[in-house]
Amino acid sequence: MIIHRALMLRSLQAMCLLVLLAFSTDVRAQTGDNIYAGLHTFGELLLPEGSQLTVGAGLSYGPDYFGSDDYSLEPDPVLFLRLGQVLTLSNDGASINILGLSDFKFGPTLHFTGGRNQNTNPILDGLGDVGDSLDIGVFAKVTIADRFITRLRYYHAVAGASNGGVIDLTFSALLYEQDTFSLALGARARWGDKRHTRQFFGVSAEQAANSELTEFLPGASVQDLRIGLGARWEMSEKWALNGYARYTRLIGEIDQSPIVDPFGSPNQIIVGAYLSHTIDF
Repeated sequence: MIIHRALMLRSLQAMCLLVLLAFSTDVRAQTGDNIYAGLHTFGELLLPEGSQLTVGAGLSYGPDYFGSDDYSLEPDPVLFLRLGQVLTLSNDGASINILGLSDFKFGPTLHFTGGRNQNTNPILDGLGDVGDSLDIGVFAKVTIADRFITRLRYYHAVAGASNGGVIDLTFSALLYEQDTFSLALGARARWGDKRHTRQFFGVSAEQAANSELTEFLPGASVQDLRIGLGARWEMSEKWALNGYARYTRLIGEIDQSPIVDPFGSPNQIIVGAYLSHTIDF
């Protein structure tokens, strides 16, 4: 019990660290979508069990905003921290398991939603900037045979911009593992409430008057479905080369947004690679 409380304290400290990191970096924040598709999706499958800190850096090639058909090359920093069965922290957010179980986890989650700068693409001129937000919610995660993970999260903006709430369902599977090479598959679906969809895909009457876009006010909607592959090659005990590719399809009312159709695309592809260093403790 004492050990578990100590891990909980360290987990809370780590979540505070994520808040600081989230508001001190703007890499890929202008996409309006946490684009990181590498280690955060597959970390619990591709890394050995236990406690570790993984940091890394690389490059990703993807749309310059979520829904765009213009692509750019961007730096891709990586952060992944795991404290036993209690805490998981990555670019995609932080989760604390309050149950103390390994196969079924449940508890609070913290998430960072990056904003969007209207200067990112000429199509966004007149829409104004969308700010970053810190989101808080709850998660549940089921692990089967150390090869399959299903995670359900709900999080809602509580600080920063009014970016609304999102339901996020993720499935990951370890497809192959042999010696120093491993391969994993990930699938994901997201639903956004009305505030979220209008923040990132809507065009108000005022915005329409300030831009070349038509007014568009979507409601709550399933906004995207995605599938991706992640690969990891361990070059040594501590260093690894990682690669990933992901396809996302915008659906529901979202693919009717004027920043998606006709000026963007409902089909979003991102590929990337990065070098990572892992410290076990």
